[in-house]
Amino acid sequence: MMEQSNHLKFAPLEDVQAKMVEIPYKGKALSMVVLLPNEVDGLQQLEDKLTAEKLMEWTSLQNMNMTDVNLHLPKFIMEDSYNLKSKLIDMGMEKAFHPQDADFSSMSRDRDLVVSIVMHKAFVKVNEEGAEAAAITGSMGSITSATIYEDFNCDHPFLFIIKQNDNNTILFFGRVSSP
Repeated sequence: MMEQSNHLKFAPLEDVQAKMVEIPYKGKALSMVVLLPNEVDGLQQLEDKLTAEKLMEWTSLQNMNMTDVNLHLPKFIMEDSYNLKSKLIDMGMEKAFHPQDADFSSMSRDRDLVVSIVMHKAFVKVNEEGAEAAAITGSMGSITSATIYEDFNCDHPFLFIIKQNDNNTILFFGRVSSP
């Protein structure tokens, strides 16, 4: 379990009985947003009400405030691979996959060059070093100041998003069902 106490963007999501924290990555170009239902069995309700519009509203500067957060995030690894050939063909790239039609003459002198497969691999890893990779600085261990921290304990199912901050593009979206 990654444990951090830090000053992070936080928002209660009263309309879906959940809360949200944003964890900046190194350089602050990317962030991980964690959506945690208030109840252990509340993930389905959160997923049912989640829309692109709601997500934009929830992560807006007007909704999220810098708050002292005591964050407990489990270690997890998610990875998946996707064959994009059929999607690219559907988008109009048919010729690139057919030996008689492919034309990569501007890239190579080899006339027999053809694309056979396009794979995309997504990988997300959170562990104790995740605090360092996410460029979160803060004290580990007990809190000795009089500051009141918002407790954010991901000990039950939650959603996470990794987004590009300058344009709010979602790069990864996932669910942790068994933390």
